[in-house]
Amino acid sequence: VGQQFENACKSCPEGKYSDEKGQQIQSSCQPCEAGKWSNEIGQKDCKLCGAGKWSDQVGQQNETTCKSCLMGKWSNKTGQTAESLCKPCSRGRWSNQTGMKECNVCLAGKWSNETGADSDDFCELCDDGRFSKPGEVECKPCGVGRYLDEKGKSSCKLCSSGKWSNLTGQVYKHSCKLCQEGQWSNQTGQNVCKSCP
Repeated sequence: VGQQFENACKSCPEGKYSDEKGQQIQSSCQPCEAGKWSNEIGQKDCKLCGAGKWSDQVGQQNETTCKSCLMGKWSNKTGQTAESLCKPCSRGRWSNQTGMKECNVCLAGKWSNETGADSDDFCELCDDGRFSKPGEVECKPCGVGRYLDEKGKSSCKLCSSGKWSNLTGQVYKHSCKLCQEGQWSNQTGQNVCKSCP
């Protein structure tokens, strides 16, 4: 009563906050909500647990009380209040660390059909005759005019000029056939030969 100086006002302790002026009792300081924390006194609001983390406790005084999403899971949102809000890595992705904001992608030439993968061991090599770009959930067959005689590749090889193939998913170079008499091709990766004029 009758305080003459601002420094006579007391600050809310760590782990609590108050966004209202003129409070008269310390109990009007509110504990930081779940998903938040404060390590300073006299705060108007609490800080959010970072992306890849969560907390279901109130009144937390340190960021270390925010728990990390487990391996194979991720979250790009801040202030999460439950472990269940950490999403499993989608197919074609994986995470072998905790507290991830996003999952890693399977490399080109690999694929994964698993959700929640916690290792790149779940990323399998594409078979011969199939290829993939990074983060794919399946390998695609080589298109016409192409073949692939190796595993784990990001693209297929082209049939050479003078040859053609109208089949997909071809594994062998000899699946590219020579143009017949009266036909020709001066480009690679063709599915038909042109007729001589």
